[in-house]
Amino acid sequence: MTISSTEKEEAVKSIVANANFDFSYLAINATATIVACSGLMANSTAVIIGSMLIATLLSPIASTALALTNKNKLEAFKGLKTLLIGVLLVMTIAYLYGHFFPHIEATDRMLARTEPGVFDFLIAFFGGIAGAISLLFKRYNGVMVGVGIATALVPPLSTAGIFFSKGIFDLGFKAFELAAINIVFILLANFLVFKFFKLSYKPNE
Repeated sequence: MTISSTEKEEAVKSIVANANFDFSYLAINATATIVACSGLMANSTAVIIGSMLIATLLSPIASTALALTNKNKLEAFKGLKTLLIGVLLVMTIAYLYGHFFPHIEATDRMLARTEPGVFDFLIAFFGGIAGAISLLFKRYNGVMVGVGIATALVPPLSTAGIFFSKGIFDLGFKAFELAAINIVFILLANFLVFKFFKLSYKPNE
């Protein structure tokens, strides 16, 4: 599997551009969180999947991995800051959402995100590999849809926020643990793929 210099340049520009911190980043993730919370409380798998496709938290993970590949601490910090703000935004909205519906008990879809296990490590890592490859080769762009569903971040973060709002901290931390596993292993997978293909960029590109 080879990649031309032109494809590398286009991939790098796309990764950096998609991870920009702006109003649209906040708006899209806020919307995804409301959809996710609604799906979780309604116990609707279809709605939860919809929230996975709306969210854009995977973008700053990819940009952080790219910066780490190039040992660019400043850009890595920017990527992590964008990701952290997104995570805090999701959890804050979910926390507030939980207060609006205090009478709704934990649903099966919420509880399903409180039992992280070995398969979650594998899903996050290999999903991250697939996602990184799809960012490099345009013909695999559709793969990101599957990656977004398999390695979802907004649903477990939303679950954590909802449980925290109800004072159920043990389940809240379990849901957050699942999201953290996804973030770490997606980042690691992205880093390894970008390193393998020797991606490089300058911050002013």
